[in-house]
Amino acid sequence: MERLFQGIPNDVYSSLLIHNPDPIFLLDVSGKVLDVNLATVDLFGYPASEWTEIDFKNILVPASIGDAFRLFDQTVNGEYCTGQISAYNKKRELLYLQVKSLPLFDQMEDLKLIMIVIKDMTEMIETKKELQKTVELEEALIRSEEKYRLIAENMTDIVTILDQDGVITYASPSTTHVLGFPLESYVGNSAFNIVHPDDLPSVQKQFYTLFQKKSSYDMEFRYKHKTKEWIWLEAKGTYFTDEEIGEGHLLVVSRVIEEKKLMRDKLKEMAFHDELTKLPNRRLFKEIMHRRLKEAKRDNEKCTLLFMDIDKFKWVNDHLGHSVGDELLKRFTNRVQHAIREGDVLARQSGDEFLVLLPDTEEDEAIEIVKRILGSLQKEWRIRGHSFTTTSSIGVAMYPQDGTTMDTLMANADNALYKAKEKGRNTYMTYSNEN
Repeated sequence: MERLFQGIPNDVYSSLLIHNPDPIFLLDVSGKVLDVNLATVDLFGYPASEWTEIDFKNILVPASIGDAFRLFDQTVNGEYCTGQISAYNKKRELLYLQVKSLPLFDQMEDLKLIMIVIKDMTEMIETKKELQKTVELEEALIRSEEKYRLIAENMTDIVTILDQDGVITYASPSTTHVLGFPLESYVGNSAFNIVHPDDLPSVQKQFYTLFQKKSSYDMEFRYKHKTKEWIWLEAKGTYFTDEEIGEGHLLVVSRVIEEKKLMRDKLKEMAFHDELTKLPNRRLFKEIMHRRLKEAKRDNEKCTLLFMDIDKFKWVNDHLGHSVGDELLKRFTNRVQHAIREGDVLARQSGDEFLVLLPDTEEDEAIEIVKRILGSLQKEWRIRGHSFTTTSSIGVAMYPQDGTTMDTLMANADNALYKAKEKGRNTYMTYSNEN
């Protein structure tokens, strides 16, 4: 790999960058890539020579762009930062990444470089193929006492055999290791007794379906654990016939997926909610707004869209720091939430921009809510030793008079916000009055 940056001594450069097993970027303070290591090339698929021309916006998932640039800005300010972002490799395959961003200073304590260290968190193990291979191995080995012993000594997954009534006739020693109870508490007892009550109906349905169709099926459910109460398992159940006695049984191979479930829930949360404020993000807001507009049209109702931002937010970031800015965003969210109604929808558009949807709302009622929001923002902010005031400008667009589609209402509310700022900030402007 051609070396793009010459300012680090060779031995340090080699150990920290080239031979590091984790992907590493070296950036200048403007965000331009100076160098990458081999692990970066392997993960993303772009040759080292291409990285100096790559625009990070083209490889980042849109929902992660704001978080990525916020991490970079904080590092430029001299902070050590960590976070999670999503990106695409050259094949446009999705990557889930844990990022550490470190400022590198010279002997004069001037910031010279930004080093980005990445951990690939993309799920690459415990696939269905591996589970299928495990089941096929067990089916091949399960015919003799010696093969039972091999299973017992070599399996780390839970292996159980159930009769047609759901009674456990065999449980591998790993069952005790994973679930905590002794083997004798399983063999001879119903497997349904240790399934979570909420999961039991679907588990029983699949169990009897497998016996009727003599097939196999994948499922997820919770099993009782000795110390953790319940843990999530991924299981594959396969019907087979015991050749010695001619009766049907079910072979079930299970493995714990607690971390997988947590990661899945985290990714789902990241996809639809803003990580800082926990509000719905633009993607979720648009889905909600699309549904509410259809309901308004069907029921002949009016609704209102508010487009708002924080006046002089850039001043807060520039003079008081991004940590104060982030805290302001969270407290701003809290004040606005207390000013709107329970059925209204507040979302973070991006940066310091927010959206509020007021369903089934007449114009005079909407204006009262707008005034209540502005009133809640007049009180002084006290954040991390700083006292300051900052308010909001709000653009208002009403359905149906200001637009009947989501895109039209968004554009008109944005135009009204621009006029409110021209008017002097800390105020609102309706699209109808603006035109």
